[in-house]
This record gives sequence, structure tokens and C-alpha cells, in this order.
Amino acid sequence: MGYYFAAALVCALVGTVPLLIGRKFVGAGVQAVISFFALWGIFYLAVPSTVWPLFGIPGACVFILWVIDAITLMFVEEDDFPFAACAPAALALLCYLGSEIVGSEFMRTGDYQNMIGAMETREWTQDVQPKDPKHMRMSTRENALYLAQKVIGQDGAIGSQFQIENGELTLQMVKGELWYVAPLEFKGYATWSSSQSSPAYV
Repeated sequence: MGYYFAAALVCALVGTVPLLIGRKFVGAGVQAVISFFALWGIFYLAVPSTVWPLFGIPGACVFILWVIDAITLMFVEEDDFPFAACAPAALALLCYLGSEIVGSEFMRTGDYQNMIGAMETREWTQDVQPKDPKHMRMSTRENALYLAQKVIGQDGAIGSQFQIENGELTLQMVKGELWYVAPLEFKGYATWSSSQSSPAYV
């Protein structure tokens, strides 16, 4: 709570600099009081960060107050343009633009490039070796299920009594080769009661 109070107080006082330069002491006092309470509420609700350029949100609030002061003085001082009062806002704007330009990517390409570090040159054949297709799965689970159901459907006796469940299809090593294997499931209670066991697997 003390941080918000101090930040609002400092911003409110610094925000009156253009009015003090223009010798508008009463206006500076009124603005300081109003902006203090307004900024105190804003900082309490927004939890301001000071990591942005020009001290983050508090700096941006001071800049806005300076711009308001400069505009106010331009309307009040109709005869002479208040160059001195506009100087803080112009200086802050130049500092902000300068920090954006200096910190932009196109001004610091070398720094971004050096972040990668030294690149190691290698031959791709040292890291990637060709694989034998015999050790690769050449069929998807969906394709294996389709072929298994097709084989069962071609045998009328087995196809009418047994079926294959998708969840039972597992990848196994059979005689040194990878195969999708699934047991034959009974199609119903009548088939189960009339058959002693499942005749095979696919």
C-alpha cells in the first residue's frame, strides 16, 4: 500500500513541472491533488510495472500529465507559445522514441544472432542412418483391422460366429516380424455356449 501511495505522490508532483515552469502555481496545486488521488486508485487497481521504457506505467502517467499541462498552457497563453512548459513532454517523447529505436530488432541484429552461439557443422549421415523397412510398421491399425475383418468375412463359418474387437488388436513380434494380432471374439451368448473355445486368432 505504501508503494502505491509513494508512486502516486511522486507522479503527481513531477506531473506539475510544466505548470510550475509556466508559473501557474494554483493550477499546479489543484492538478497535484486531483492527479494524486486518481493515480493512487489506478496504481492500486492496476499494480503498475516499472520495467517498460521511462519507468513503465508511472512514467506513462507522468507523460500524459505533461501533455495535458502543455495543451492547457497553450490555450491559456494565447500570446506567447509556452516552449519551456512543453519541453518536458517533448523531451520524454524523444527519449521514448529513442529507446524504441535503439532497442528495436533491426538495430540489434548482431546481438540476436550471437544469442544462438557457435553453430556446429555436421554431416547428416552421422546422425541419421537409413532404416531397414523390415523393422518398420508398414500398416496402420485401421488398415490391419480392415484386412482382418475381410479375412474373417471370407470364411462363412467363422465369420458368422466370431468377430474382432478394435481394442483387442495389438502389435506383436511373430517369428522376427511385427504383426497386428487379435483374438476371435464370440458374436453372442448362443455362439459362446455352443462352441468350446475360439478356433484361432488373426
